[in-house]
Amino acid sequence: ASAFTVTSLTRDHRPDDEEEAERVRQHGGEIRKLRENSGAARVFSKGQDRPALALTRTLGASAASECGVSAEPDVSAYRLRPGVDVLLVLGTDGLFEFCSNTTAAGQILKEGVTDTCLSSLCRASRRQWAQSSYNETVDDITAIAAVLPPDNPACLGS
Repeated sequence: ASAFTVTSLTRDHRPDDEEEAERVRQHGGEIRKLRENSGAARVFSKGQDRPALALTRTLGASAASECGVSAEPDVSAYRLRPGVDVLLVLGTDGLFEFCSNTTAAGQILKEGVTDTCLSSLCRASRRQWAQSSYNETVDDITAIAAVLPPDNPACLGS
Protein backbone atom coordinates (compact mmCIF):
# COMPACT_ATOMS: atom_id res chain seq x y z
CA ALA A 1 0.00 0.00 0.00
CA SER A 2 1.15 3.52 -0.66
CA ALA A 3 1.62 6.12 2.07
CA PHE A 4 -1.50 6.77 4.11
CA THR A 5 -2.61 8.59 7.24
CA VAL A 6 -4.70 7.06 10.01
CA THR A 7 -7.20 9.14 11.97
CA SER A 8 -8.32 7.58 15.26
CA LEU A 9 -12.01 8.33 15.86
CA THR A 10 -12.33 6.88 19.37
CA ARG A 11 -10.44 6.54 22.61
CA ASP A 12 -10.27 3.69 25.06
CA HIS A 13 -12.46 3.99 28.14
CA ARG A 14 -10.13 2.71 30.82
CA PRO A 15 -9.57 3.47 34.49
CA ASP A 16 -6.16 5.03 33.79
CA ASP A 17 -7.83 7.78 31.71
CA GLU A 18 -8.13 10.69 34.17
CA GLU A 19 -11.46 11.93 32.79
CA GLU A 20 -12.98 8.46 33.00
CA ALA A 21 -11.49 7.85 36.46
CA GLU A 22 -13.06 11.07 37.74
CA ARG A 23 -16.45 10.12 36.28
CA VAL A 24 -16.23 6.68 37.94
CA ARG A 25 -15.32 8.23 41.33
CA GLN A 26 -18.21 10.70 41.07
CA HIS A 27 -20.56 7.75 40.60
CA GLY A 28 -19.37 5.76 43.61
CA GLY A 29 -16.55 3.72 42.15
CA GLU A 30 -12.96 3.31 43.20
CA ILE A 31 -9.89 3.06 40.94
CA ARG A 32 -6.92 0.97 42.05
CA LYS A 33 -4.69 -1.87 40.98
CA LEU A 34 -5.88 -5.45 41.36
CA ARG A 35 -2.70 -6.31 43.25
CA GLU A 36 0.15 -4.14 44.46
CA ASN A 37 2.50 -5.25 41.67
CA SER A 38 -0.20 -5.44 38.98
CA GLY A 39 0.13 -2.80 36.27
CA ALA A 40 -3.46 -2.26 35.16
CA ALA A 41 -5.79 0.10 37.02
CA ARG A 42 -9.27 -1.35 37.60
CA VAL A 43 -12.73 -0.25 38.70
CA PHE A 44 -14.05 -1.50 42.04
CA SER A 45 -17.08 -0.89 44.20
CA LYS A 46 -15.94 1.17 47.21
CA GLY A 47 -14.27 -1.05 49.79
CA GLN A 48 -14.86 -4.19 47.70
CA ASP A 49 -12.66 -6.45 45.62
CA ARG A 50 -15.21 -6.51 42.80
CA PRO A 51 -15.95 -6.08 39.96
CA ALA A 52 -12.26 -5.32 39.11
CA LEU A 53 -13.02 -4.21 35.56
CA ALA A 54 -10.23 -2.91 33.33
CA LEU A 55 -12.73 -0.68 31.49
CA THR A 56 -15.07 2.14 32.43
CA ARG A 57 -17.74 1.80 29.74
CA THR A 58 -19.27 -1.40 28.46
CA LEU A 59 -22.49 -2.96 27.27
CA GLY A 60 -23.97 -5.73 29.37
CA ALA A 61 -22.41 -5.09 32.78
CA SER A 62 -25.43 -3.35 34.31
CA ALA A 63 -24.52 -4.47 37.85
CA ALA A 64 -21.29 -2.48 37.52
CA SER A 65 -23.26 0.78 37.13
CA GLU A 66 -23.25 1.02 40.94
CA CYS A 67 -19.52 1.69 40.79
CA GLY A 68 -19.60 4.15 37.90
CA VAL A 69 -19.20 1.83 34.92
CA SER A 70 -21.49 3.12 32.20
CA ALA A 71 -23.09 1.82 29.02
CA GLU A 72 -23.45 5.40 27.78
CA PRO A 73 -21.40 5.79 24.61
CA ASP A 74 -18.87 8.53 24.03
CA VAL A 75 -20.26 9.98 20.78
CA SER A 76 -18.47 12.22 18.32
CA ALA A 77 -18.95 13.27 14.71
CA TYR A 78 -16.44 13.16 11.90
CA ARG A 79 -16.97 14.66 8.46
CA LEU A 80 -15.68 12.30 5.79
CA ARG A 81 -13.35 13.81 3.23
CA PRO A 82 -14.06 12.40 -0.25
CA GLY A 83 -10.95 10.96 -1.83
CA VAL A 84 -9.03 11.21 1.46
CA ASP A 85 -10.99 8.97 3.84
CA VAL A 86 -11.10 5.63 2.02
CA LEU A 87 -11.40 3.01 4.76
CA LEU A 88 -13.25 2.62 8.06
CA VAL A 89 -11.88 -0.01 10.44
CA LEU A 90 -13.84 -0.97 13.55
CA GLY A 91 -12.38 -3.26 16.16
CA THR A 92 -12.70 -4.19 19.79
CA ASP A 93 -10.04 -3.21 22.30
CA GLY A 94 -9.01 -6.87 22.23
CA LEU A 95 -7.88 -6.37 18.64
CA PHE A 96 -6.14 -3.06 19.18
CA GLU A 97 -4.36 -4.08 22.39
CA PHE A 98 -1.64 -5.62 20.22
CA CYS A 99 -2.39 -4.26 16.75
CA SER A 100 -1.92 -0.56 16.04
CA ASN A 101 -4.41 1.40 13.95
CA THR A 102 -1.68 1.88 11.34
CA THR A 103 -0.85 -1.84 11.19
CA ALA A 104 -4.52 -2.79 10.77
CA ALA A 105 -5.17 -0.17 8.08
CA GLY A 106 -1.96 -1.03 6.24
CA GLN A 107 -2.74 -4.73 6.12
CA ILE A 108 -6.31 -4.10 4.94
CA LEU A 109 -5.20 -1.61 2.28
CA LYS A 110 -2.64 -4.14 1.04
CA GLU A 111 -4.80 -7.29 1.15
CA GLY A 112 -8.28 -5.81 0.70
CA VAL A 113 -11.40 -5.91 2.84
CA THR A 114 -11.82 -9.68 2.98
CA ASP A 115 -12.73 -12.25 5.59
CA THR A 116 -9.24 -13.69 5.17
CA CYS A 117 -7.53 -10.38 5.93
CA LEU A 118 -9.75 -9.50 8.92
CA SER A 119 -9.47 -13.03 10.34
CA SER A 120 -5.69 -12.80 10.00
CA LEU A 121 -5.65 -9.57 12.05
CA CYS A 122 -7.80 -11.22 14.74
CA ARG A 123 -5.66 -14.38 14.85
CA ALA A 124 -2.48 -12.31 15.23
CA SER A 125 -4.00 -10.43 18.18
CA ARG A 126 -5.22 -13.69 19.73
CA ARG A 127 -1.68 -15.11 19.54
CA GLN A 128 -0.30 -11.97 21.21
CA TRP A 129 -2.92 -12.22 23.97
CA ALA A 130 -2.05 -15.87 24.58
CA GLN A 131 1.68 -15.11 24.75
CA SER A 132 1.29 -12.10 27.03
CA SER A 133 -1.01 -13.82 29.51
CA TYR A 134 0.43 -17.35 29.39
CA ASN A 135 -2.85 -18.54 27.81
CA GLU A 136 -4.83 -17.41 30.87
CA THR A 137 -6.65 -14.45 29.29
CA VAL A 138 -7.79 -13.59 25.80
CA ASP A 139 -10.05 -10.58 25.34
CA ASP A 140 -12.87 -10.47 22.82
CA ILE A 141 -11.41 -9.78 19.38
CA THR A 142 -13.51 -8.49 16.49
CA ALA A 143 -12.59 -6.60 13.31
CA ILE A 144 -14.90 -4.99 10.75
CA ALA A 145 -13.87 -2.86 7.79
CA ALA A 146 -15.75 -0.84 5.18
CA VAL A 147 -14.48 0.74 1.99
CA LEU A 148 -15.42 4.41 1.51
CA PRO A 149 -17.10 4.64 -0.98
CA PRO A 150 -17.94 0.93 -1.35
CA ASP A 151 -16.41 0.63 -4.85
CA ASN A 152 -13.18 2.51 -4.11
CA PRO A 153 -10.36 0.60 -5.84
CA ALA A 154 -7.83 1.83 -3.23
CA CYS A 155 -9.20 -0.69 -0.71
CA LEU A 156 -9.81 -3.69 -2.89
CA GLY A 157 -6.36 -5.19 -2.35
CA SER A 158 -3.23 -5.07 -4.49
